[in-house]
Amino acid sequence: MVMLDTNNKLYWLYSFLIFLTLYTDSPLSTYLGAFGESMLPSISLCLYILFALTNRINRTDSFVRRFSFLIKITTLLSLIAFFIYPIFNIGYTQLGESLFVKFVKLWLTFQAYICYLLLLINIAGDYTIERILKPFFWGFIGLTIILLIEFYQSPFAFTYLHTLHADIYYRIRLLTPESSATALMLEVFFVLSVFYTYYIRQSKFLLGVVLICAGLHIALSGSKTLLAIICISGILLFFQRAKYMFSFRGLLVMTGFVIGGGYVASFILPKLIESSMNDLENYTSVVTRFYSIFIGYSIGICFPLGTGFQTYMYLFPEMMRNNLFLIDMINMPLRPDEIISLATSGDDNAVSAKSFLGQSSIYWGIIGTYFFIKNYVKLYSCSRPNIGQGNTLFRILLILIVVQLLFSSGLDYCVVALFFVHIRIKNDYKSINLKIRWGNFSSDQKVLCKSSNTKQ
Repeated sequence: MVMLDTNNKLYWLYSFLIFLTLYTDSPLSTYLGAFGESMLPSISLCLYILFALTNRINRTDSFVRRFSFLIKITTLLSLIAFFIYPIFNIGYTQLGESLFVKFVKLWLTFQAYICYLLLLINIAGDYTIERILKPFFWGFIGLTIILLIEFYQSPFAFTYLHTLHADIYYRIRLLTPESSATALMLEVFFVLSVFYTYYIRQSKFLLGVVLICAGLHIALSGSKTLLAIICISGILLFFQRAKYMFSFRGLLVMTGFVIGGGYVASFILPKLIESSMNDLENYTSVVTRFYSIFIGYSIGICFPLGTGFQTYMYLFPEMMRNNLFLIDMINMPLRPDEIISLATSGDDNAVSAKSFLGQSSIYWGIIGTYFFIKNYVKLYSCSRPNIGQGNTLFRILLILIVVQLLFSSGLDYCVVALFFVHIRIKNDYKSINLKIRWGNFSSDQKVLCKSSNTKQ
């Protein structure tokens, strides 16, 4: 009875850690900056220390070890950079903040990803796939309830749960800072919910509920990113299923794709084009996003091994100011106002590349970015034999996430939770003897892709 009670408590803790991935506009960001936008970095670090002190951290995975290795290399570069700054007359304070403080903040941010993964592995590593995926299903249902409440209370919905309490917002943003931030979360929770209801529970009723919820998100959301993802997903699914079109069932499926494509062409696509053109003509956020990402990758190419966590505070504004001529070369009415403002503001507020891998390319170089993507693809490949018929869903999700991390999104904790789902499906655990050491999990870097005999 005691063991059963403990397992139930741990399952509730696991579910809580999954549900918290939905909340990415925490008031903690007022005090902790980007580190506090989600509550999970602080919670993960504290829980990790607690679990390590009680010797409950005894499993890791090859994906976690390689991710940790990348962070270690970047940390070493960061420390070396501090000795190089005086040679190039670079001050230890940039944009109004100490480079030492910025290094610690970013180092803790990346360590929190590792701690979160290790907590999930050691809490839920023995759970069945059904128990692993159930919180994602209920999370997607919860997102839909939040969607409906927000839609009817717009533009004053849930203002007390957001960083800017008095701010009004006219689009659906759920519990994120802005509408575009909902896309990645919805993709992960939707795909895992479909996999859970159709392949694990094999319930057409629950699948129907998930599809209805997805339809509501598509119809009511104002996210251009989400609409673009729907179009891309439809194209990927069409080509994935084209080889089956000569069977009767395949013909029916392809007919459904044609009908869906007609809906996209007549409703979603014009709305997406109109919204995007409006942004280009009247606002600067789109131009800033793509210009900042371009600068991030440019620095990553110039420094292929990276510059460390904190050096971007000097390099990034310099590169933004020195390459404004590129915007003038584009024959479109693009406004660089926000870019100039960011490059000359004198503080580090929002001065970064607007995608995870765009910014991280400055930290660990273009080689590190390739290493990160290869590590994720390797994780997917190792879990693929155990995914079975649901492999198409995960393959499309892999492509979408890589594209978004490259060009539009940060590394939200819902993606880190997805990494854990792949790890659990792969079931490639290693026992370790762990003391309180940040990231030093094992010296064994051998990669194994073992098929699980656990009943899925």
